[in-house]
Amino acid sequence: AVVSTQSTGYWFGRSTRGTHTGIKMVAMKYQYTLLGKLMHFPWKYYWKHGRMVRYTAYTLIPSYWVFFKVHQLVNSPANVKMWKEKREHRNHDPFAPVTEDGHH
Repeated sequence: AVVSTQSTGYWFGRSTRGTHTGIKMVAMKYQYTLLGKLMHFPWKYYWKHGRMVRYTAYTLIPSYWVFFKVHQLVNSPANVKMWKEKREHRNHDPFAPVTEDGHH
């Protein structure tokens, strides 16, 4: 940060008159935070010149719908009950005492 004795009253385009502490803020040369990187990314250029960005955006909406429907079907109460019944025979307690037939 650059210390200034003369207050300009602006901090990144916003007026700060009356609340200025005498420190003039300067934009970073390299954005370290993810939000800063996303804000300074040339989205318009990549949308216009990069097919991958457009195709990714176009496929996200249909794939979101497909995954949402699959999630609903897989987690339906009837399906959860069916798979719970299928997996019951796998329940095994390694610390249970041995029974007469040799199994736990």
